[in-house]
Order: sequence, then C-alpha cells, then structure tokens
Amino acid sequence: MGRASQEFDRQLFSMKMSELSHQMQIKSVASDKVAFQGASGPARLGGSALVRIVDGQLVLLREWLGGVDRIAREVWQTQGVTITPDFVRYVLVPEAMMLIGTRESAVKSDVASRAVRTHVEDPYPAQHRLAMEISKLKGEVANRYEIEARELEYQKAPAEQGSPQCQLDEQGSIRGLIEDATKDTALWLQSDPLAEERAHVLALQERLTDLDRIIARRVERRSSPKDAWQWSETACEVRSLLYKAREMRGNIVGKGLARLADHLPQELLGSKRPHRLPAPLRPVSNALTVTQAPAPPTSVGGHGLTPYSPTATEVPANPPMYFLSDLWPQTNVILLEARKKFPLQTETRELCRHVIAEMTPFFCAAVKAGKMKASAVQRECGGGMEDLLHSLLVCNDDGPKSGFSSLSHQAYQRGQQVRKSDEWLALAKAIAEAQHNGTAADIQQSESGKQNVPTSQPADQNVRDAILKKKARIAEIERILSRPPLTEHRGQPVHGGQNSRFQLEEERQHLTVAVGELEAELARASSSLSVQTVEGKSTNAAAAPLNAVAEFGEVLAPGIGGRRRGWISAALGMNAVPAGNRREAFIKPILEKKGLSIRQWAINAKVDFHTADNYLKGMTKPYPDTLKKLADALGVKVEELPE
Repeated sequence: MGRASQEFDRQLFSMKMSELSHQMQIKSVASDKVAFQGASGPARLGGSALVRIVDGQLVLLREWLGGVDRIAREVWQTQGVTITPDFVRYVLVPEAMMLIGTRESAVKSDVASRAVRTHVEDPYPAQHRLAMEISKLKGEVANRYEIEARELEYQKAPAEQGSPQCQLDEQGSIRGLIEDATKDTALWLQSDPLAEERAHVLALQERLTDLDRIIARRVERRSSPKDAWQWSETACEVRSLLYKAREMRGNIVGKGLARLADHLPQELLGSKRPHRLPAPLRPVSNALTVTQAPAPPTSVGGHGLTPYSPTATEVPANPPMYFLSDLWPQTNVILLEARKKFPLQTETRELCRHVIAEMTPFFCAAVKAGKMKASAVQRECGGGMEDLLHSLLVCNDDGPKSGFSSLSHQAYQRGQQVRKSDEWLALAKAIAEAQHNGTAADIQQSESGKQNVPTSQPADQNVRDAILKKKARIAEIERILSRPPLTEHRGQPVHGGQNSRFQLEEERQHLTVAVGELEAELARASSSLSVQTVEGKSTNAAAAPLNAVAEFGEVLAPGIGGRRRGWISAALGMNAVPAGNRREAFIKPILEKKGLSIRQWAINAKVDFHTADNYLKGMTKPYPDTLKKLADALGVKVEELPE
C-alpha cells in the first residue's frame, strides 16, 4: 500500500460517490427493463434478452468508471495535492477494479435469477459474454492508468539524472519501497508460515532494516565508504531470501515485497566506482608489414581518466545463516588471514580454495563430536562450507546480476570451478572418513564390555527429533485444513484449493505412518538397550548357579515396574508374555463386545489409527493423556490397561 492510498480522504470520496451510485442504480434498473422487454417493444430488438441485459450493464459500467475517476481526482485536488504516479497506481486503479468486480457479481447474479424465474433461455451465453467483456475491460483500465503513471514519472523527472536533487528523490522513493516491504513482512509473519519460511522472513526483515539504515545515513550526509559494497551484499541477500520464501509458500505476500523484487537497485545511487580503461590493443605483426605505432600509455596524468585499480578482497563480517556458532571464532581468524594473503578480488578463486583447506579439520572435528551432520557440510543452507563459500563469492562479486540470483554469471562460474578443485574433493573425503570413524567408534564402544550400560542416546535423540518434526508438520497441516476453503483473494490463489487440500491430506497420512514406525523403532531400541543392561549385570555374576540367578531376578521383579520385570525375565531366560499379547488379550474381547473395530475405537478416542493399532500390538507406550483417551473409549480405567 502506497502513501497516496493512506493520505487519500476516503470519507469525502464516499460521500461524493453516494449520489453517483444512486443515479447509476436508477439507470441500471431502466436498462434492464428496456433490454428484457425489447423483443415486444416498439424498437423490436433482436437476440437474447439476457445478452442484451449484459450489454446494457457494460455500457453503464464504463460510464460509472468515468464518474469514479472524476470524483477521485476532485477529492485528491481538494486536498491540495497534485496528481502523482502513486495516486494513479494506488487509488485510481484499486477503486476501478473494485467497482468492476462488484458490478460483475451483481450482473451475473441478476442474469442467473432471471433465467430461473423465466425458464426461457440458458444463462450460460450471457454469463460467458459478461466474463469475456469484463476481462477485456480490466485490461484496458489497467493499461490506461499505467500509461498515465509512467508519463507522470517522466514529466516530473529532473533534467539531470545525476544531480543531488535527483539522488535525494531516488533515495526517498527507495526508502518508501523498503518501508512498504517491511510492512508486508509483518503481514507475512501473521499468516502462520512454516518454521523454515518464518526464518527466511525474519532474516529478510533484518536485511531490510540494514538497507534502511544505509539510506538514512546518505540522506543525513554522514555516509561511509563501506556503504556501497554493504548495500550490494545486503541487496543480494534480500533477493535470495525472498526467492527462498516464495518457493516455500508459492507466492509473495503483499504488493510491497513484489515491487521490491523488481525495483530494488543492486548498486546504491551516487556510489562512485573507478573507471576501468579497456585493455590496449596489441599491434598485429605479420610477414609483410610491421607497425610503427608507439606503445600505449600506461597511465593518464593531469585531469584525464584515472587508471584501473584492482578491487580489494572482502570477507563476510558475520557468519552465514545456520552456521555453527562454535566454529565462527576460528573461521573469522582464517578469513582475515586469507584476506591478507590474497588482497585482490582477482585472486578470489585461490582465496576460496585456501579457506576450504584451512576449514577442513574444523568441520571434521565438528562431525566427529556430533555437533554437525556430515551431509550438512557441503549442502546449501546446511550451515557448513557451502554457505561460507557462497558468502565469499557474494562479497567479491562486482558483476551484473539479474532476477532473484545473488551471484553474477562470472561469480557463479567461479564457484563451480572451486567445487571442482582438489581442496573441495579433499574436504568431501575427510568428512566421509570422519563420519565413518565416528560410526565405527560408536559400534565398538557399544559392543565392548568396558561399560555396563551401552550408550545409544545420540541415535535415540535423532529419532526423537525426527518424531517431533513430523508431529509439528502434522499439526501445521491440520491447522491449514481446518481453515475455511478459499481459492482466490484479490486475484491471487491462496490456500484451500481442492488439489492442495488433497495433497496436504495425503502428506498427513504419510507422516502419521512414518511417526508410528519411528515410535516403534524407538521402543525396540529401548527394549534392546534394557536387555543388554541386564545381560551386562548378569554376566558379572556368571559364576553363580543358574537357580541363584533366577532367584535374584524374582527378588528384583516385584520392586520394579512391569515393563522392566518383563525385560529381566527375558534376560534370565524365563517365560514372559509379550506386551502385545497381553494388550490384545485384554482389549480385543472388549472391542468385540462393543462391536467396534480398531479404527472405530481410535475415532471414538480421538486419536490416530496408528496410535491405537501400535499400542494394541505392543509396539509403543503412549503418553498418559493418550492412554486415558483409549481407556475412556473402552469404558475402563487407565489402571486396568496392561503395560
């Protein structure tokens, strides 16, 4: 929403529009009457009556649009403001489109109701003609107003584009563009985005704040020499974050962000760059002629053009997104030393290769310690070397960029060459070896008898994390599906389409099955861990007779829970009934008596089918609140349910 829309006096506009609306309603009724009675009237109009109604309403709509345009301009000029491009785009265009949409719905409803009352003709031809003419009219209105807005922009542009006044005006417009985009990010965060999408939008808000600070410094005449490259880097990050957020959602929330993607300049207005002279032409010598031209001058003195000077190398001042915070102090030292070793941007490729070689042992140590996954080191948005390499390429990229890409074609090719280097391959091999050694060490530690209790908590924690993520996604999908269906909002598709709801429902079913399998795997791992624990304890007393071991198990069993008592019995070779058999023996007769299936039991308990089925088979141990729901659906107490 532009500033013109906020400053426009809507109350005065509505009061002036009331009289025009009353007049047009009278004309609309008269037009419908003439069109419907045309076949029997003195004019003897031919054709379909419903089509004639549509044609008459379209003529009145064009007249109505002219009245809206005239009244809006009168109100704007009454406020003492001249017609501006923002007024045309953010006041005239929305008012015209709103009127067209309202009249289209009214005429369509009128045609359908007349067709039902008269039973004379099919309303489809008239409705089709209405849709085609309305689409054509919208295009004409939008095209006419955009032409007027651009003509006003050219008329009010200063004669000299590089003048200080031009720079101030351009900076003001850029600042307004950033303010509108910041408001749209707030609206985006209020629309319940996904977790990763929310992270991109929050990072986008921070980058927009940085851009606004740079503009504010230049307006207040206290800019610094670093503003130019900081603006270029931040603008690249803004486009990259906006592209990633749009990929996840499918569209951009708000017109301000959409305009930002198209109109945000890559370079700050007024920033000076050294002029680069073209390379001197070398004399061409052959067997017939020899040039006598003097050697080209190496420099231009006096007030001529300044000679070309290579740009200095830059390194990122802040860690990339998702970068491991424990690694940043060492990484910062490596980057600063690399900048001293490779001071020119022409050595960016060597700089990147040097940083990769220096960072390899640190990433290997992080993988061995379990602080970082091996697959995240060389993956985009994984917080590893790939993200650090991208930041280095962005800092040392002066080439032209297009679209949402944060790198020019030259920087992209440079990154591809670095990824084909020996240092990148050595990093991949070192990470794979670190992962293999870490896995082998875990296996050896679990199989050795040095520790009484084997540790499998990292694997269990990974499974629990995966379960939590999938359950969070299931909750997000259920929240989306609980919204009322809505397929279009101001011409933009949003959630609620039939295909998207089917896809979300299918994804929820797959996630539910996956959660059940992971919970079963976690339960099996816990059972195996407990059995190994008891076996380790019994191994220390292997010299005792078997009857003493059995007696020891019987003495321990009454003092502990039923689940551990079953594990001890299994470890000592006793006959124990599996949990699934005990649960089925208790629950299935109740279900048969009530005439319920497992699915109906889950529906009555308001839990997922796989939750009830896995509990019945003894694969999982649900939470206490879930057990209470299952018991209430059976009509028994929670204490009566078997372990």
